[in-house]
Amino acid sequence: MVIRQGLLSLALVVIIVASSASTGRAQPGLDPQSLISEWRGKWTSGAVTGGPGPRSGREGPFALTITQVQGNVVHGTVEVAGVTTKIRATLQGNQLRFGNEQIQTELTIDGDHMRGTRQRAGAPQAVLELEKRK
Repeated sequence: MVIRQGLLSLALVVIIVASSASTGRAQPGLDPQSLISEWRGKWTSGAVTGGPGPRSGREGPFALTITQVQGNVVHGTVEVAGVTTKIRATLQGNQLRFGNEQIQTELTIDGDHMRGTRQRAGAPQAVLELEKRK
């Protein structure tokens, strides 16, 4: 009985260590300082497939300028619909999140590209696709 409990405890420790090691590897080699740049692209809401007209959804330009990264805190601005707003985002692995009570934005970083969503209260979710300016 004691050996069996010991083996179960050992198995539990191995599972915990393995799972915590894998969660820390969201994107190996992501240098947070490399995010400092201008990222431009577009937002798309509504239907993303189909022809012209109401079924095709809406889209517009979207710009994210990252000016400073301190640990997991990212500072910058967002420009959308002609309005520029300061942001303070959180970086976890390759996930960047920012927002307020009205708008929530979540982006996944993949090299020189970001893709994610922007949810505004009372509006359809928008898909964001951004590329780093060089």
